[in-house]
Amino acid sequence: MAKLITVAQFNVPHEAHFARMQLEAAEIPCRVIHEDMTGLTMFFSSRAGGVKVQVPAGFEDEARTLLADVNRDA
Repeated sequence: MAKLITVAQFNVPHEAHFARMQLEAAEIPCRVIHEDMTGLTMFFSSRAGGVKVQVPAGFEDEARTLLADVNRDA
């Protein structure tokens, strides 16, 4: 399995899933992790780095560029 790189972090799961949908629409494989931590307490969520969106290492630059463009346009 390819090494996964975190390309974005969010405080709430729905923001991470919006980013995931943008990446998947661009055919960039990705996954959301730690979304279950937000339901425990904000302390655990922030200690874990929030809800993360990860992509295989070979897609890192493309994913970061796409997400930066989406954030700039929002």
